Amino acid sequence: MLLPAGVVAGGGFALIPGAFVLGLALTAFDVPQRLEQPGAWRTALSLAVVTGAVAALLLPGLAANPGTLGFSMSSTVTGLLMATTYVGLTVALMHTPVRGALVATFGSLGRVSLTNYVGATLLLLAARPFQTQLGIDGTAQGLLRMLALCGGIALLQMVLSRVWLSRFPQGPLEQVWRRVTWGSARPVSRAAVPAPANA
Repeated sequence: MLLPAGVVAGGGFALIPGAFVLGLALTAFDVPQRLEQPGAWRTALSLAVVTGAVAALLLPGLAANPGTLGFSMSSTVTGLLMATTYVGLTVALMHTPVRGALVATFGSLGRVSLTNYVGATLLLLAARPFQTQLGIDGTAQGLLRMLALCGGIALLQMVLSRVWLSRFPQGPLEQVWRRVTWGSARPVSRAAVPAPANA
């Protein structure tokens, strides 16, 4: 219910509560583990094709109306569809020989995901006053420059994540979050996590 409410509210920060609860629910029902099963790639690929096709149908309308590229219902729906497409393709690729390369490239980034998410948000907010100088606007070229900026931030975070994890077991915000939720900075085993009531 929170996620659709966030979409209706125009996305942005309104999506965060629903995304957190959805992630918690998927983990509670062992969806990540089920995606490791041999036949899961077919479901993931089918999902990616469907959501990618729908997103492709919506993109021309967004491009024709740059005013909708900010936080709006149409751009939020398109963004969620594209994110689902990326997840589906990634899950499908994890069942191929490129799995090792994907883990080597994105593994450290994912292990420090909360720190990276907050860090990227702060960096983008810091860059906002300079968007005119950076040439970031509602045009196609402006969007490409925005993607290049995001790509640069992601590369920086990949390097920093590797360096951090070579010295510490968790990211800084991950340690804080674990202290708040579990009362300890040490990792908690899956066995210690309560199962869903209807499992």
